[in-house]
Amino acid sequence: MKTVHWIFVLCFLGLVPLFAQYDAGKSFSYLQNVFDRHDKHLRDFMVNELQNYLATFADSSYAAEAQFLLGKVLDEKGDKYAAFASYLKTLVIYPGSKPYPECVDNVRYFLGKEKKVAEKKDKILHFLDSPDADSSKADRYFTYCKMLMDLQKEFKDQVLEALHEFTRLFPNDPRNDQITAWMADTFLLNGDEHEADAIYQKIDLVYPSSGLLPYALYRRGELLSLKLGQHQTAIKVLGQVADRFPEFEYAPQALLLMGRIKEKKTKDYQGAINDYGQLVEKYPDDPNVYDALWAIAEIDKSKLKDYSAAINTLNEIIAKDSTNIRDIQALEEIAEINKKNLKDYGQAAETYARLANMFPEYEKAPDRLMDAASLCEKQLADYQKAMSYYQLVMEKFPSSKKAGDAARRIENLQEKLAPVAEEEKVKEEPPSPNK
Repeated sequence: MKTVHWIFVLCFLGLVPLFAQYDAGKSFSYLQNVFDRHDKHLRDFMVNELQNYLATFADSSYAAEAQFLLGKVLDEKGDKYAAFASYLKTLVIYPGSKPYPECVDNVRYFLGKEKKVAEKKDKILHFLDSPDADSSKADRYFTYCKMLMDLQKEFKDQVLEALHEFTRLFPNDPRNDQITAWMADTFLLNGDEHEADAIYQKIDLVYPSSGLLPYALYRRGELLSLKLGQHQTAIKVLGQVADRFPEFEYAPQALLLMGRIKEKKTKDYQGAINDYGQLVEKYPDDPNVYDALWAIAEIDKSKLKDYSAAINTLNEIIAKDSTNIRDIQALEEIAEINKKNLKDYGQAAETYARLANMFPEYEKAPDRLMDAASLCEKQLADYQKAMSYYQLVMEKFPSSKKAGDAARRIENLQEKLAPVAEEEKVKEEPPSPNK
């Protein structure tokens, strides 16, 4: 009798797993039943239950319906961005699924109503019109992550959740370096600088052969200096970009930023000039060259008091530049250095005249010719030269208000010079034979 009893017990225990099995279909029916009650007290509970369900039965035939149901619960909660992300995920991850048509309607409704995502609307609508049903599951997840990245700021939590999920589901996917970079970018965009710094560094340590490494190094160096105030570490990180990845598109910017950190933060002026100089030498066609040259000139002028070097650099800007704006700014600066710092009024006058001659369309060209004339008149007492500049104002800019001023200055100088001219004339006349 005892033997029969133990056989019965053992058989019962063997059947327990069958009775207690966590079934995807029955579990979803239960969740649908709870949702149909629309009990506001159970909304947080339902979000948690559906997320657990999707983590447990990611490949279930009910997964699409569970993802859609999660969107509906979030909608009822009033979390419209999370709901939209859930609907979008249903469309991207489960194309052709049972809730697909209703999901499309919900996504279109959200896009039509929400102004914050208006600029991305066409891109998403294009995807809805031509879903990629033949792509792999990993490809679809990557597409979903990219779409959320494009939408960004209102979707921070959903972006991070999707990126973590991709790495968890596809740890061997070669795009995980991009996923990690997106994660760092997301933290940075949302003001989480320390987290962003840690994850940019993760790319260096976990994906040392990634093509995204120079990007991560640059962004980390920029972040360390501009947001975290760790200037020396930033210089080291940016130096890796310039030294290890000279062909990288941000290498010139890395040199420019290193120069700025040394100039503005660590006060290493010669080091800054060296970094700016490397940029000019290695990347002569890069648009950052002009900022580097201007910075060198400013350091020479304001910090090192090497005015001749500053003028040489400004003349280099003029020689390289193809736009009038930088040429005009450089000539203005050269004239100011000659006038205020070197007290070389003749050179300052010539520079002002050069500016007016090179750029007669410049709105201040008449003023600069007047400045040249004024320096000759008041600082050099070269009245003839001054009158020649005043005359140029009248000839080149007859409709300018400065033309009238120039005419009056010529008249005043002529009156001033008249007695001198008369005296010179008398001196040159031969003596009278009657004397």
